[in-house]
Amino acid sequence: MRITAGKYKGARLAVPKIRGTRPTSGRVKESLFAILRGRIQGADAIDICAGSGAVGIEALSRGARSCVFVDANPNACRCIRRNLAALSTPRSAAHTLRAGASSAARRLFRQNRLFQIVFLDPPYNSNLLHETLQTLGQSALICAPDGVVAAEHSANNAPDSQYGALTRARMETYGDTQLSFFQHFESGRPI
Repeated sequence: MRITAGKYKGARLAVPKIRGTRPTSGRVKESLFAILRGRIQGADAIDICAGSGAVGIEALSRGARSCVFVDANPNACRCIRRNLAALSTPRSAAHTLRAGASSAARRLFRQNRLFQIVFLDPPYNSNLLHETLQTLGQSALICAPDGVVAAEHSANNAPDSQYGALTRARMETYGDTQLSFFQHFESGRPI
């Protein structure tokens, strides 16, 4: 797997050997970042269910100020740390948090952390997509008022159109993969 643009362009990333891990395809990743193009520069991002950290590292490569990488699997967290070290990513720009998606969101909320971009890519065959969106939707828990939650999911497991304060603003389909973009329902900056 390679970084496709920015300061780390062309860098190869290790992928953790975890059953059920499915890296985001190049086509989906390119589309994701084309849609978010005007929001990346200087943003604070969080990559939930990060796996190898490829999506968050791509955001850092394209100009995000910082990224928190969240995964419950210790092998994934070790892989993310190795990938960040190989790229000499400054410690101030990247932090790895070993925790479940919803517990990490609640923990970061208690620390008053807000993110302009929330990436969410849970395993396709789990209920984590809905659980995490439900948690994030509680007063848009860690998503900044002008922020966006970008969720990758199976077309067979599409999320609801609203979770608390978050409303789906856009959905794109790429074969069996879909990207859903959620925002605060009163956000004035559409996707």
